[in-house]
Amino acid sequence: MTDKKLIIFVAVGIILCVTFLSFAFKGNQEKREEQPAATENINITIRIDYPEDVMLKDYEKKKFRVPEDSAVLDAINLFIEASDMPFDFDKDNEKVTNVNNIMNGDFFDTSHWIVKVNDKKCDGSLSATKLKDKDIIELVFIEK
Repeated sequence: MTDKKLIIFVAVGIILCVTFLSFAFKGNQEKREEQPAATENINITIRIDYPEDVMLKDYEKKKFRVPEDSAVLDAINLFIEASDMPFDFDKDNEKVTNVNNIMNGDFFDTSHWIVKVNDKKCDGSLSATKLKDKDIIELVFIEK
């Protein structure tokens, strides 16, 4: 191959590489622009108030991050998954029935778990009650 042919061959190769890379970069840029914005997270606190008769210390997890559109039940489920703690929930009645193997009816027939948000009993739907940044969820065992 002569020097002139070699120069033309290298030049064509460079042009093809540059063209390919420019299309590849443009395609990636378009894909990035098409993706929806990431969901913002909020920080909440989750507390568990165990009965006095058990040997478990009350628990508090500050700055637990959940998506900003989370409901109370969503946040509880995310927490339970992250902590690998036994947990049961009656979906029909939207009631917590077991936290860390302490079940409704333990100690007394009427003892049960309640959910509080910001020190107020959550009487509404746990799956519909939306959270805000710095909210506090408490799982409290009532020994009555």
